[in-house]
Amino acid sequence: MDNKQNQKIEQLFLLLAKTNIISIKYVSSSLNINLKNIDLYVAKLNDMGLDISIKTNKLHLRKTLSVYDIDYIKDNLLKSNIHTPIYYVFSTQSTNTLAKTHKGESIYFCDYQSKGKGRQEKYWLSPLGQSIAISISHKFNFGLNQLSGLNIAIGVAVINTFKHFNRHSFKLKWPNDVLGELGKVAGILIEASGNSQACKGIIGIGINWDLSKNHHKKIDQRSMNVGIRGVTRNDFIVCLIKEINLILIEFTRNKLKNLIHDWHQNDIFVNKIIDVNINQSSYTAKYLHVNNHGQLVIETKEGAQTIYSADISICKPVN
Repeated sequence: MDNKQNQKIEQLFLLLAKTNIISIKYVSSSLNINLKNIDLYVAKLNDMGLDISIKTNKLHLRKTLSVYDIDYIKDNLLKSNIHTPIYYVFSTQSTNTLAKTHKGESIYFCDYQSKGKGRQEKYWLSPLGQSIAISISHKFNFGLNQLSGLNIAIGVAVINTFKHFNRHSFKLKWPNDVLGELGKVAGILIEASGNSQACKGIIGIGINWDLSKNHHKKIDQRSMNVGIRGVTRNDFIVCLIKEINLILIEFTRNKLKNLIHDWHQNDIFVNKIIDVNINQSSYTAKYLHVNNHGQLVIETKEGAQTIYSADISICKPVN
């Protein structure tokens, strides 16, 4: 679709988010859409993750959505002396891609990602209006080789945000996941560029805010929603950016020296027997801790080993 059609889709989304039920004639007159073409726009919104039905000449949105208030977010960040340029887009392939193409520091967030990225090029599901997809680009005055552990620091920031809203049950999973009782609730993707003198980190965060059951079924692992009652995505994003800002200041000064304790306090795998999948091989080990460089230390038959990157899971007992 062209830009005008995309604008109509966004406008229809906002109309439905306000009322949930709206007459087709009103949509046609308000958005200047031919009655014959409304089905096409509804189909596009359904493809983006909404659940819209047409009954008795009315559009029915089956769940209430939390709509972003961009001015509210910007004003609250300015009050906290955060001046990083912030950009909202209704739809994009990936907020990380937008942040990477921006020359300076930036914050990008959206309502829908068509090609959201997770770690190891996995797809991150971001259905329209039901998740949080945000990317923050930040410049560091040290070399790329010193950026190790940024994912650990950001994990602490995400956990601190949840705790701010009294969600204390979420835990951290090395290297970049946040888990709840029913499964994964958030993921972190760090992408970086630079040299031995300076570098730039792209911090991508995806959060399952209020996905439907059907959307959770499409995810290739157990997952769950944040489930914070009475809190909008606006308030959550403001708090999240504030927490990340504090963590970035601390990480720039001291790396993980003063943050690793917070990670350990929320690490779900400490002292567990785990399965380690790395380089197309798998073995069992005891999870010991994450070190001050963000690397995982495990105990195997050959002794303690340090792992830089791998997929891990709790070892299932053999019957």
